[in-house]
Amino acid sequence: MLHALTNPRLRHNIEIMNLNWLFGALRFFQPVSILYFEQITGNFTAAMGVFSFSCLSQLIWEVPLGVFSDKCGRKTVLILGCVMQFLAVVSYALAGISSIWEGWAWLYLGGALFGFSDACFSGTTHAILYETLAYYKKTNLIPQIIGRNYGMGQAGLAASGLVCASLLWFGFDYQSIVFLTLIPLFFCVLSSALVMEPPTHIIKEHHIMTHTVDALKTMMTDKNIRLLAMAEILKDGTGNTANSFMPQFISQVWPTWVVPLYRFGQNCTGAIVFWQAGKIIDRFNPFRVFISSEISGKFFSLLAYILGSAISPFFLFLNQIGYALGTTSNDGLKQANFTNHQRATLSSLMAFASSLSTAIFALLMGFLADSLSPAWALGTILMIGTPTVWIYRNLYLNHKAVISGSE
Repeated sequence: MLHALTNPRLRHNIEIMNLNWLFGALRFFQPVSILYFEQITGNFTAAMGVFSFSCLSQLIWEVPLGVFSDKCGRKTVLILGCVMQFLAVVSYALAGISSIWEGWAWLYLGGALFGFSDACFSGTTHAILYETLAYYKKTNLIPQIIGRNYGMGQAGLAASGLVCASLLWFGFDYQSIVFLTLIPLFFCVLSSALVMEPPTHIIKEHHIMTHTVDALKTMMTDKNIRLLAMAEILKDGTGNTANSFMPQFISQVWPTWVVPLYRFGQNCTGAIVFWQAGKIIDRFNPFRVFISSEISGKFFSLLAYILGSAISPFFLFLNQIGYALGTTSNDGLKQANFTNHQRATLSSLMAFASSLSTAIFALLMGFLADSLSPAWALGTILMIGTPTVWIYRNLYLNHKAVISGSE
């Protein structure tokens, strides 16, 4: 697929970016991050506040770093993101040993740095892939290349769960696992330095502020765009928050050292389904796949929370099937609502609002977990996000061309 591309050094961007995603996903501490944060802060509200602070940081830096990427080059922003990601984990690791600041302050600093790094990666990583292929007039390979890129990330997350479980079994504490995460993240920084800047940026924004204001007006006045924005913001806010908090619920029904194996199983399930999602969607059409995935996913999640037993994580594995199928089908369906000249900007504005939504729901999740229980907190957040199914149904139901698979 790639052997026909000339200029081997530029062609190697594809392989290097795959390695970059793999190393970046090897965050060994991530399956138990909420447990580590709660251990340092002493309560779930403050622990979830770290994720909230990260989202707010990403919200602040999202647009400026996007402009910086266009003006100064993709490679510079990619390296900056990898370095900040490395420093974020250093800050997390210092939370338990530094006498300079309180532990919670180091965690919040790490959250801010992670938010900055996520803003660097947002758009830039896939822009490198797109512009590399566009140089060779091979943009038809984008779905396969980005799919493999996501696959490497899923593989890294699955490996992190397996490594984390093994380290806990051998008696490593949470902080030691955070320190060990610095090893793959160091290689993530090195791999970013090997990327070659694409010769030209294929898409350049002019009059960015005016274009952004116009897109914001479209979001406020166009009924379909407004409905889509409401659904995406609510879906992302509740979904991201539940995903971050999930290890705490799993630790209530499984031994702590087994908790990372949940992430391992979750990411393996996701990787397999993502790989086959295109065939399934082509067979049953995106609208039916998306709506059924949303309904089944919420049903299995609610059942897991109500049971609150050792079999609950297995129902959540089934939920992961719905997540993979729903995400893939929704990515195609929602594009029908965007105009070509505002497609990227509208997506960025929705991502911006979703970060704010996630920050708010993260604090709410922590408060509910402290006041009630992890299961009640997750169940409440799930019910808050349930109306998105109705919103998406009303939005997509009349998309006959998209639903039938025709142009």
